[in-house]
Amino acid sequence: MSGVVMHDLTAGSGARSRVDRYAHFEFRARYAAVATAVGRVRRLVREIRPDVVHVQSMYYPGYLGAFVSMVPRVITVWAFDDVWLPLAKGPWLLRQGLSRWALERGRVVTGISTSLVGEILRLRVAQERVCVFHWGVDLAVFNRDKSRESVRASLGLDADGRKVVLSSRNLDATCNTELIVRAIPEVVKRAPNTDFLFLWNYEDRAYSGKIRKIVDELGIGRWTRFVGPIDYSQVHRYYRAADLFVSVPRFDSGPVSLIEAMACGAAPIVSDLACVSEWIDHGRNGLVVGPDDHVGLAEAIGDLLADDDRREKMAERNVGMVQQCADQDCNMEWMEDVYRKVIAGEVRMPTRPRAMKAAKHG
Repeated sequence: MSGVVMHDLTAGSGARSRVDRYAHFEFRARYAAVATAVGRVRRLVREIRPDVVHVQSMYYPGYLGAFVSMVPRVITVWAFDDVWLPLAKGPWLLRQGLSRWALERGRVVTGISTSLVGEILRLRVAQERVCVFHWGVDLAVFNRDKSRESVRASLGLDADGRKVVLSSRNLDATCNTELIVRAIPEVVKRAPNTDFLFLWNYEDRAYSGKIRKIVDELGIGRWTRFVGPIDYSQVHRYYRAADLFVSVPRFDSGPVSLIEAMACGAAPIVSDLACVSEWIDHGRNGLVVGPDDHVGLAEAIGDLLADDDRREKMAERNVGMVQQCADQDCNMEWMEDVYRKVIAGEVRMPTRPRAMKAAKHG
């Protein structure tokens, strides 16, 4: 936005995911000093004197922005405690209460999927202040502008008739990487010229060790490649190189990686989650499997690898859908309008962008 100065207030992250720490009821020591953090945030806001504060997520430290009372707040919920906390053993009531308190203080509250917004509304946040808003993807980066063969060559992948199945989710139990690994033996019986690539941002070392042991026990090392964490600026190259994108988590609140893969033309196979069903119509632009069904996943992967025409039709539909519903530039224009209305004291939500409509129905 021209003429706008943005200040990004962040806290450093630890080596383990917050979901993992919540699941074991573990908290960093500084969590006990929330009052100190609140004071620091309020002091920074007084110094910067912003026109609006945009709170990103209800996880620490995002919810600290709700304690800033001197300027209007916009809140975007990426992953919500009531979605994730079935994994947790202790802090549910505390976290739910804090989330409700924070959300009530947002002039506008957005969630990145309809299912996530449903969880927000369940906490009795006023409906007229809440809507679905997906940030979208940068179509200048995530696209099909380069051929799959040329991208594979640049990545050092064998393009001679081989198929590539990609997983780019975190390497942990929540993202259910084990299901993909256990499907590989059946897939390579049907399609032995297939490579499975695994990228990730976060790796649970214990879970990763378990996965690598399973790979060895199943004897599928020749078809399995753990690429590891890579710079986000390079992720689009792997999406472009892939024939299939597989994402089968047990929990999710908004599939950003799925939309990135769709924009790059990788046909998706996904788990049966509410937020995913907003984008994927089973059989039309992707396939849906159960998060515990490795046999069904193997069958789905094998079927799509064997049908080039079907994959291409899915890719064409998905690229068009993302261009229509998840163009980041278009969606950011809407958020800019939200900022201006919030600053002006208007209560009514701006007209929703195309991305707010049911994506799979175009």
